[in-house]
Parts: sequence; structure tokens; C-alpha cells
Amino acid sequence: MNLFNKEKEFVLKLINGILLIWIIIAIVIVFSNIVNLVVKDPELTYDEYRIVNCVQSPDEDATEAELSCQEQYQAVEINNRSQNYYYYRSIVICLANILIVGSVIFILNRNDKIEPTKQTTTKKNKK
Repeated sequence: MNLFNKEKEFVLKLINGILLIWIIIAIVIVFSNIVNLVVKDPELTYDEYRIVNCVQSPDEDATEAELSCQEQYQAVEINNRSQNYYYYRSIVICLANILIVGSVIFILNRNDKIEPTKQTTTKKNKK
């Protein structure tokens, strides 16, 4: 299968080029999302999160500040879980793209040179 053969028309070469770039981009996105899933950002425990992100203002009650900090931490946890969902979703979509585009490239560039088979006929002698 030669994608850019001299015998092919310009339009077919152009379509092959576009599809080849498309499949390369889809492969890069799949690997990027796999890396994002495997090598995650460090997750903070609640105590670490409270020390780094929660500052109590002077006019705020201590219990009120603690509740606000807990809600913020839970929101961050939910965001991390939903981010993983979108990584998985993106991987599935890109894998489908790879399969579809790869199939189209294969179908457009397959060789339709099927050699005709010789049919042998036998004559039966009638007695």
C-alpha cells in the first residue's frame, strides 16, 4: 500500500495526506491522555489542602471557615474525578478515530488486482 504513488491522482494524494495527519494527531492525543492518567498530579490530603489553601479571615468564625474549607476540598476532589472521566472519554473517542481513519486509508489504497482464476471444464464422454 503506497499512499503517495506517482500513479495516483492529486486529489487522492491530498486525501491520503489529510487522513495521515489526522491519524497521527489522534495517536498523539491518545498517548497524551494515557500519560495524564498514569502520571497524575499529586493529590493533597485534607490537612495539606487546608494549610496551603484555606486562610481564615479576621471577621470569619472558625467553624464557618472550616466548613468552607471542607466544601472547597470536596469540590477539588470531584473535579479530579471528573477530569479522569474526560481523559478516558477522550481516549475512547480517539481510538475510534484511529480505527475509522485507518480503515478509510486502507480501503482507499488497497490493491484491487485480483488475478482471474482459470476455470477448467471437463468434457464427459457420453457412451
